[in-house]
Amino acid sequence: MSFVRAKALQTVYSFYSASKQCIIICEKADEINEVITKELGRGVTILDARGGYSNRTKKMVYVVVQNNEIVRLQEIVSSVEPNAFVTFSEIHTIFGNYKEHSYSF
Repeated sequence: MSFVRAKALQTVYSFYSASKQCIIICEKADEINEVITKELGRGVTILDARGGYSNRTKKMVYVVVQNNEIVRLQEIVSSVEPNAFVTFSEIHTIFGNYKEHSYSF
């Protein structure tokens, strides 16, 4: 029973607290930044990028979110720029200016 309880708690914790890094390749980075900052309370980093296939100038938006914010982030990006290229990756360690949002049940 201890093993089952520990696994259940680990699963719940990882759903709510684990973080993912998101890279968004887009043309409307400022608009996406504004909505993410306002609605998710997350800071973003915006970098210049160039499409390797199209050779067009684009922006790369980098943001770290908790697992339970991913769906909302996808909705934000889709509403601002439906053709943006978005990837999510696991993060194992975060050091620096990042606040984990607490949740109550």
